[in-house]
Amino acid sequence: MGGQCAAAWFSADKYGEEFQGALLYLSKLAMKDAEAGLGSYLQDFKSKAVAWQQMAVKPALPEEARRHQVLAEYAYKNKDVAKAIMEYTAALNIYPYWPDGQSNVANLCAEVGTRRGYDLAVFHMQVYLMLVPNAPDAKAAQDSIFIWADKRNSAAQ
Repeated sequence: MGGQCAAAWFSADKYGEEFQGALLYLSKLAMKDAEAGLGSYLQDFKSKAVAWQQMAVKPALPEEARRHQVLAEYAYKNKDVAKAIMEYTAALNIYPYWPDGQSNVANLCAEVGTRRGYDLAVFHMQVYLMLVPNAPDAKAAQDSIFIWADKRNSAAQ
């Protein structure tokens, strides 16, 4: 009887490994789809960013986006990185042409330290540079992109 239990355990372990492999495969497929979606968004955003740059007077941050900014900054002060990311993202969904918001959420996403966090950090910093390519910190922002892209390759899923 003990041999049958051991055989059943071994078999379950084998299927568990197969299941884990299948999940990893599906996860990698989903990541490729997400990366393709972010790349597509960047292509579309590029022309909008140029138009925004050419505006003599930039629109003020809408009040609802500013509310999320306040909540993001408060969350960050309280060391709640996940909440800060969520609030910055909400603000950027309302007004994606906010350079400081793009930079702030990029840095927060990099703090997460996962592959997805680094993907989002790179994405948001690329958007930041599209909006303000001549920013005083543009070189440092580009350096961060290089570092995060490298870290993403060795980060946990």
